[in-house]
Formats: sequence, C-alpha cells, structure tokens
Amino acid sequence: YVEPSYKLSDMSTARFVGKIFGLNDTELQLKIDKLKSLPIDLYIQHDLKLILSNLSNDISSSYQLNDFQNEESYKSWKSREFENVTNLLKKIFIPNIKQLSDPKLNSYLNSKNNLFIPNSFSKIKIYFTKLIEYSIDHDSKNNDLNNIFSNTSYDFLQEISKFWRIDYFTRCSLIYTACHNTVLNMSPASNYLDIARDLYSICERISSLAGFELDPITWPHPDRDVWLKNLFMSYTNDMESIKECLSNIFDYPKFGSFTTFYKILLLDSCFIKIRNSKFPKKWLKTFKITLAEATIQKYREILSIIPRDQSAKFDHLNSVATEIISIIQTVQLKYKKPLLDNLYRSTFIASQFLSAFSNDAKTIIDHIERNTNKDEIVFSDAIELYKNLSEIRSIYFQVMENPKRKFPFDIENYLFKYALDFVNSSAERVPTLIQNAFNEDNFQLDSTNKVSFSVIMIFKMLNQLINSVRDLGWQNKYQEAVLITNFVKVISDGLIYYSNLLFNMVVEDLREISVNQNINATNLSNSSLPNEEESSTNRFFNQFKAAVSSKKVEPPNPYQFKERTCVALNNLQAMLDNINKLDEQINPESMSQIIKENETNYDDRIKGHLFTVRVLKAENLRSNKPNSLPDTTVSIYDAIERRQICKTKLIKEDFNPEWDEEFELAVPAGSMGYLFATIWDYSSAPDIIGRAEFQLEPSRYDDDGLPQEIWVEFAQGGKLLLEISMESERIDALFCLGKAFRSIARTRDRIAKLMVSKFSTFISFAFSRDNLKIFCGSNESLRPTDDSAMDILGDYLNANLSILATSLTHELLLKVMVETWEVVLTSADELLLPSLNSVKNYLLKDKISGGFKWKILSNQIAKIGKNTRALTMNEIDTIFSWLDSLCSFFYNDGDGPPLKELKGSAKYQLLFLIPINYDSGADEIIKEVEGLSEEVLKELTERNYFDINDSNNSSNGANSSNAGTIARSKTVMANGSARARKETENEAKKAKSIISYISKENILLRILITKGEYGKCYVAGRIDQREELANGIHSEKLAKAISQ
Repeated sequence: YVEPSYKLSDMSTARFVGKIFGLNDTELQLKIDKLKSLPIDLYIQHDLKLILSNLSNDISSSYQLNDFQNEESYKSWKSREFENVTNLLKKIFIPNIKQLSDPKLNSYLNSKNNLFIPNSFSKIKIYFTKLIEYSIDHDSKNNDLNNIFSNTSYDFLQEISKFWRIDYFTRCSLIYTACHNTVLNMSPASNYLDIARDLYSICERISSLAGFELDPITWPHPDRDVWLKNLFMSYTNDMESIKECLSNIFDYPKFGSFTTFYKILLLDSCFIKIRNSKFPKKWLKTFKITLAEATIQKYREILSIIPRDQSAKFDHLNSVATEIISIIQTVQLKYKKPLLDNLYRSTFIASQFLSAFSNDAKTIIDHIERNTNKDEIVFSDAIELYKNLSEIRSIYFQVMENPKRKFPFDIENYLFKYALDFVNSSAERVPTLIQNAFNEDNFQLDSTNKVSFSVIMIFKMLNQLINSVRDLGWQNKYQEAVLITNFVKVISDGLIYYSNLLFNMVVEDLREISVNQNINATNLSNSSLPNEEESSTNRFFNQFKAAVSSKKVEPPNPYQFKERTCVALNNLQAMLDNINKLDEQINPESMSQIIKENETNYDDRIKGHLFTVRVLKAENLRSNKPNSLPDTTVSIYDAIERRQICKTKLIKEDFNPEWDEEFELAVPAGSMGYLFATIWDYSSAPDIIGRAEFQLEPSRYDDDGLPQEIWVEFAQGGKLLLEISMESERIDALFCLGKAFRSIARTRDRIAKLMVSKFSTFISFAFSRDNLKIFCGSNESLRPTDDSAMDILGDYLNANLSILATSLTHELLLKVMVETWEVVLTSADELLLPSLNSVKNYLLKDKISGGFKWKILSNQIAKIGKNTRALTMNEIDTIFSWLDSLCSFFYNDGDGPPLKELKGSAKYQLLFLIPINYDSGADEIIKEVEGLSEEVLKELTERNYFDINDSNNSSNGANSSNAGTIARSKTVMANGSARARKETENEAKKAKSIISYISKENILLRILITKGEYGKCYVAGRIDQREELANGIHSEKLAKAISQ
C-alpha cells in the first residue's frame, strides 16, 4: 500500500473538480488538506454496508418495489445492485487499523446514516445533475469538439455514480435533464440534432456498460418519468422550431435538422406516450394555422400587384396567377415529402392560395371588364390568363380534400368570348399569309417530297393555328369544338383559295407553252383549254391529210411542261394528304357531333348554299357560220357578283358537244343565284351561238348534295343539260373539310386532265381511220403482224411521261398514266363506233337553215361522214390489239398502274361487247335492245329518283342505285372525314365497275348506226323514247318534291 501524497499535482480528478467549480489550485489544495485526515475509506465502507443492509431489508432509499413495473424487475435490480455493492466493498482498502478503536469513529460507524454518500437519493440526483451541468459548461468552454462531454468529464461522472450508487438509467435521465438545463436550452435550434445524437450516444454507452440497451420505457417509474419529461421538452422545442420555419415558409427554410431530430425522438421507446397523447394533433393544427397565416400574408402581398383603380388589366391578373403558380411549383419542388409524415406543405399551401385566388379571380375579372373597353383588351393576355387559370384549376382539383368540390367559377364561360376573338383575329391573317406564301414561292422541287415551299409553310401555319387551340386544353368540349371549327372554316377557305391560285398558274403555264411550242407540236396540239389563237379546223385536218398521204407520221415533240406546273400538281396532292393528317388531328366527326348535340337550332343555322354545277352536254346547237361545225365551250357568269364562274374545255366540230365538267358556286342564305350560260363558238372568230339565264333557287333543290338535271333552252336554238346539286353550308368541321378536300381533289384532277390533253391529240390521231388505213390497207383487209402500229405512239407517250416523271410524285405519275389510258380508251371507242350524237346530227340534216344540205359537208369536217362506214372485223381486231399493246405499255411489268385499274374499268370491259355483237344483223340487235328495256327503264328511274325514294325500297331505293352511290361519293359530306372518304370511295369504285344496262344498250345502238338507214332510224326513235321517259320521270320527281 502506498500512502497518497495528497498533492494536487498527483490528483487529476481533483484538479478537474476544481476547474468545474471554478477553484484555483491554492483553494483546492487547502480543501484537500482539510479532508485528508478523515477516514474516507471507512466512511465509504460504512455507507456501502448500510446500502447492503437496506437492500436486504427492502428499505433502500433509491428504489422500492412500487418504482418498478413488476416484482421481477425489482428483484432483478436488487440482485444486481447487491452484487455491484458487494464487489465494490471488496475493493476498498482500510490502511489504519488503529482508527477502528477510536470511540468517536466507532460511534460514526454505528450510525444508521450515511457518512460519505448523501443520505437522500433525491439530493444525490440533484447534486449529480449539477455536476453534469458544471461538466457540460466547462467542456463547452474548453473543448473544441461538438460532444457534450469530454472523456475526463465522462470518467469523472462515471466514478461519482459508482460510489453514489446512481444506476445507469438514473444517470441517463439526469444527463438528459442537465442537457435541457444547458446546451439544449442555450444552443441554437439548428444544433439540436448534433446534441441529440451525442446525448443518445452517451446514454447508449452507459446502458451498454451496464449490460443493457437504451430502453427508457422499461426503467423504474421515477427515471422513466424524468426521461419522458425531457423527451417532451425536446419534442416541444423541436415543434416550436418547425413552427418558426413554417411561419417563414416563403423564405424556403430547411427543415432537415428538425425532422431528423424528430425521427430520433420517434425511435425512443418512451415516445409512444407522446405519440398517443393529444399533443401531436394540437401541433398539427398549430402548424396548419401558422402555414395558413403565412400563405394568406404572402397572397395579400402578391395581390397588391393589381391596381385598385380603373387601370387594372388582364396582364396584372396574369402576373398574380403566374406568381402563385411559380410559388406552388417551388414549394412542391423543395418540400416533396410530408412534414412529420402528416402535413403536406406544398398541398396545403396550394389549397390556401387557390381557395383565396379562385374566389377573388372572378371578382377581379368583372372589375377589369367593367372598367376596360373591349377593344383595349389584349387577346393574348386573355388567352394567357386562361392558360394560367386552367393550370390553377388543375392544381385546385389535385389539392382539395373534397374531390367533388367544384371550382368557384366557370373559367371557360367567362373567357370564351376572348378565345373566339383570338381565333377570329388569327383567322383574318390567313388569306394574307397564304397569298404571301404563294407570291414568295418559286415552285422549285423539294428534293425530299417534290413539293414547294408554300404548301409546306401553309400547313405548318395551319397546324400551328389548330395547336394554338388544342394547347389551351379548353375544358368545355362544345366550346373547344366551336373554336376549332372556326379555324377549320378559315383553313378550308384558305386551302380552296390556294388551290385556285395553283390552277390559274397552271392554266397560264399551259397556255403560254401552247403558244410558244414548236410548229410540229402546234399542228398536233389540241388543247382542252379554250384558245382563240388555235389554227382553223381545215388547216388542222390538212396537216393530218399530208401526213397520211406521205405515210411518214412524225409525232410532235414531247410537251415541255414547266417544272412549276408539276410542282403545283404535287402541292395539290400534298394538300389532300395533309387534310387526311388534319383529320387525325382534330377528328371532324367528333367536332361536328359535339356541336350538333349542344345546339338545338343546329339545323336552322345555315350560312349559305353550296351549288355544284355540272356542265354535261348541249344538243341541237346552231352555228352562225355557214358550212361549219362549231368548236364550242361553255362559260357561266354570275350576274350578281358580275364574275365568270367557269369556262369549260373546247369541244371541236360538234352540234351536240359533251363537256362533263363541274364547278362550284356559293349562294348566301336567304338569296338566289342568277346565272347566264353562254355557248361560244371558236371555229374561227369567237361567236356566241347560245345564251340563256337560269336561277339557283335553294327552295327547289334537296339539301343532300345529290344532283338534279335541268335543261337550259337557248333562243338561238339548242339546249344545255346541267346537273345541279345543293348542300346547305354550315360552320361545321365535316362540311368545311369536305368542301376543301373535294374542291382540291377536283382541281388536281382538272390539272391532270389538262396536262394529259397536251399530248392527247396524237393519241386521237393514232386511233383515227387515216392511221388505221395505213396499217389495214385501203381495202381494210391487211392484218398487221406485230404491234409496230403503236410504237410511234408509245415512244411519244413515253417521252411525255418521262418528262413528267422527273417532277411528279410517283403517285401522281400513275394518276396521269391512268388518265392517259382513259383518253386511249375514249379514242378507241370513238374509232370503233359512231357516237349517238351522230344520229342527232343525222336528224338535223333537214333542219339546218338556208337550205344547206348535210351530204355536202366535207368528210374532213363532218364526223358523221367519217364514221358512217362500218369497220371490218379485221379493223376491229386490229384496234383491240393496239389496246392490248398499250395496256402492256402502261403496266410496264408492274411499274405502272395495276392491271386491275387498267383492265377493270367499266369502260374497258364495255368495249368487249363490240366484237361480240358486231357481226349480228340489225333485227337481231334490235331484239336484244328490246330485251334490255325493262332494266333500262329501271335504271332511268333509279337515276332520277335515287335522292327522294325510300332507301328501304330495294328495287328503286338509293342503296340499290349505282348512280346514287356514285353521286353520294361526290357530295361535300361524303368527303368530310377520312373514314367517310374511304367508305364512299370504295362504294363508288364498286359501283363504277358495274356495267349499266343503259351503257350496254348504248353500245348496241351505236352498232345499229353502222347498219344503215334502218338502224339509224331505230336508234333515233329509241333515243327520243328514252329522253321522253327520262323527262317524264324527272317531271314526276319535281312534282313529288314540291308536294313534300
């Protein structure tokens, strides 16, 4: 045993005690000197023995049975304490035996009170708490580390607790109390997290050294209650800190340290007491109140942007809405997770903002409208306001607790008028934009898709217009349909206008080339365009005669189409393709249906009437020029608008010309159309040979787009057959798109026909009797041994098509080829048999004024003279071999149009009736014609009744009528949507492929014409009979329509 020196320099613990109590070394040494004579070891021994005695007698001053949750816990603690105290006694050394005989000392040692350890356990806890506080205070001033205790402090307190018999759970609870009295009370709230972590780390270490886990819920009640009290204080401090953050939420404070501190508290086994108390709900309510107050204060601050006087504009309201949306988005971004698992800050803030703003917005809009003239309102601001309000409404429905709660006011109804004005103002710019695009376009090929700049820009612009409405996300489907339909109306008008610009450009190109083409091409050119500068008929046929007599037929040079002509045709096809894409984008059928369902007076909202005038043919025309057949064209003039509506192609040398061309005319609702039809004769100087007025009265036509025939009588003699159909025009997506598609498709087809007409003259020559004579001989008996007859024509067509192939799309090239094939079939048909018109010419021969006799007409001029001689079967077979050769040429081993399209047409199939019946006698053919009478009558009836008969009548109804099917496919509504177009196109193709009985009869009648006077007389009578039947059926139809 080494006697202690009792020098301060040898006592590290004593020095530390001096420091925490603020004693200098001298003062501390004096106190040590005073105490060194006391038998401290004996005192400690006495106290420990007394603790063991009290434990044995269950009268411990520390804990009693009722301090524990159960007797077992108490006994466990008692046994552990007894063992620990016993072991501690064994370590105490008593150096001076003489002191044991000291009477005074013995009286002390026999005392029932502690001599060294404080008698009261409550005082022990107070003293120990103070020691902890002094240690924490000392370490906080003299330690750079962020720990609560230094190792010296920790060891000192552990040593004290060992002799004062302060168990681990008491130590932990007292350390927690001391922390609240010091660092947790004086440190910034942001340091709570570090302090809490260190606190729990110390307590876990203390518990672990005692052989236990940190589990306060299992501690004796006094210590558990102290711990719980401290835990509640920490919880309260943390909640106050969070509340402070919420009050400054729009400074976007960080909640991380406080929420993590809360999670630490949450893991404490005692926290369940707090969690199950009323305090979490109270704090949640407090948080909401705080957050609501902060949000409303911020909302008032934002709302101050709007002037309180008459200067308030939508732009100000937009600024408020934009700021609110921005704040909501920022809060949502920064505070994604719920606070303490039960407060969604972003949702709550959004609900507060939007509840206030949605109620105020309506009042603000009313205020702005009352104090602002309509023309002062910027449409773009109104549209922007809708977008902002719409987004606010969307967030509103997401954040509101009641999902069925309605938005305070109907945004669409309030702002629809501005959206409509926006659409109309945008629409006003479309014609100018289209005209500018056309003017700036050089119509050069685009290497990718063979279209030009203007069509690309136009559809880009139109898509932007549609998307400008779609992007609004307008929630009222009816109003959205109205907005889009208004745009579609403008788009439709604009596209039709653009297609007309293209058509006029192409007409000018073709006329210009016709004038400047080389002499060979000029001689053989037979433009379908009316051209007053064309050579006379006599000179035309003189050229052919010279060519035939020399037997050296030189075709004209291929027609040099301008690149821009082909680009214009490509543009038209691209427009049709883009309309189909537009159909997918806007779904016009749905738009139309929505408007119909929401407008009770939809059927009465007629904006005008769209008439389609089809110029079919003229009969019994009179020429003002002696010894001449007229070269005729029809022009129709609008007397009200004082403009020419249309001018047909030129038909040469015919008193009964057939044009079959369609044109459109729009008549405003409540008015009529007054038109003049004029027949021009261009056989020499232009001359009018027929002129008459007719009216387009909407009440006389059915509003279904199906045609009705009318005859226009000329005072000069003759008459004109027109087919007129009418459809009432509404601002309807289906109607507008159908009108545009049909108009553009017609323009495309007309241009294609005009282009084909530039090389169709040589086709007609190739299928002429003069050419036939070259190959079959003058006695018509030679049979060609090969197809060389068509080589020249094939080379010529190939040259023309090759020029087009460089500029046209493949799809359009095939279309031109099919159109050329149609010209070939028509030319072959005219060569094979005389036309029915020739019989009408025959009937006219005694009616021509001035005593002029038909038989003196030159065969060069009179078609009846050319075709009265019947062809031989050898010639017939030769012509069919030519057709077969040209069919192979066009098919081109599959690179051209499909054979189904070339050979599957009704016109092609009809030609094969000729060789079947050609050798039959007149009586035999007449008998066959009579056998067709019933079916012909039925077809005449269907053709004239398909638009008014009961559709359920299978014999006469529209469904059974091929004519009705074809007519319906041409209506605006049949072209209104991609689905409708596809359906009607398939039905029309099927109907066109069926050979009608009238067509069969026509072939038989034309064969009869070749059988001499007997046949001609019968044919003339049959035609008169059919016309009388048709006129009677038509009259009956009109009477029935009037009665309905």
